[in-house]
Amino acid sequence: MTGLDFSPAAIREANQFARQLGIDDATFMVFRLDDARETLGDQKFDVVYIGRGALCWLRDLTRWASLCASLLKPGGVLYLEEVHQVRSMLEVVEQSGHKTLQPQYNPFSRDVVSDTASGSYADHDADTGTFAYHCWEYTFSDILYPLISEGL
Repeated sequence: MTGLDFSPAAIREANQFARQLGIDDATFMVFRLDDARETLGDQKFDVVYIGRGALCWLRDLTRWASLCASLLKPGGVLYLEEVHQVRSMLEVVEQSGHKTLQPQYNPFSRDVVSDTASGSYADHDADTGTFAYHCWEYTFSDILYPLISEGL
């Protein structure tokens, strides 16, 4: 198994889990998507797994789909786990002591979503200070069309 992530913290966690589980043939590497081919060379895989919440950080899904196709062995499987866009667009807002769900942006907009945050998805109370982030929201067709175009 080979695991790739842009986060050194995620790679440290993956290595720790592998050790705890006694898996000694797993390799985990920090890399950026742009460097995947250079990092992996000509390696091909039976399964390429993309975890929940990864796609919103990618600006170019056509390039991503091409990379996924190039990483799969013939007959290989792309396993994509993602959140429905309606879930991503809603936020819990408290008004007059009641919590409601309200849209925080237009899910059909092609504009970048920019905001500020602190903490992280792994630890909402982490002392990260406030930082700006930029992401993109995609419809199912935005995701599926590039994959179909690559033969997946």
